[in-house]
Amino acid sequence: MQLGIPQQLWLSVELALRDTIPCYEQVNSAVTLGLSGILRSKVLGSLPLEPGSRVLDVGCGPGLSSVILVSKVHPGGEVYCLDVLPEMAVAVRERSSRLPLRPVLARMEEMPFPSGYFDCVVFSYALRDSLNRVRALAEAHRVLKPGGLLAIVDLFKPGSRAGQELLSMYIRKLVPLVASAICGLRGRAWRMLHPTYQLMWTLSCLKTALAKVGFAVLQVTQLLALAGVVARKVV
Repeated sequence: MQLGIPQQLWLSVELALRDTIPCYEQVNSAVTLGLSGILRSKVLGSLPLEPGSRVLDVGCGPGLSSVILVSKVHPGGEVYCLDVLPEMAVAVRERSSRLPLRPVLARMEEMPFPSGYFDCVVFSYALRDSLNRVRALAEAHRVLKPGGLLAIVDLFKPGSRAGQELLSMYIRKLVPLVASAICGLRGRAWRMLHPTYQLMWTLSCLKTALAKVGFAVLQVTQLLALAGVVARKVV
């Protein structure tokens, strides 16, 4: 099982992620025919969070998921927005200057929080970019309260070889063209989607990893190659 992105590739991914900030939402919506936002809203909207809950948005990016989450836990709740890039923290603040969001600069494999601190941890289109996905999931397990919820939304490899090759061709050839048409030279950043896709798990691999770390899967929502998984900490 591939654990994550090799360090030498991560440097290129990091540069690409910075370039995606100005048109992240617009491009991702276009290349997924709107399904990325639909799935995010559906999965996060279904989480049984209450006002006063404490939530961690891992790999928060420009804060699209954070805004959904804070609407569920406000008033009295907290949403921590963790990302390794300082530029993402700036983007979160700009998006949510009036919302109680707390940007945190750190890697998902080394979360700077005490054990049992959160009611819910979310990876929204972020787990794919981890250096070590098993370690990131183990950290999510550690910082969750007993019985806490984990939500993962991402692009996964299809289970069949034919499906993997078809999606690979689409991501490698068409996605950068669409991205460039929308945001010019910055669209080149989406070329890095293909190597991260190639290293990503299938949904079956994710379920196996979750069980080993100590999670029980509660629900799975699929929209083509995109999937949302909600699990509970049980061990």
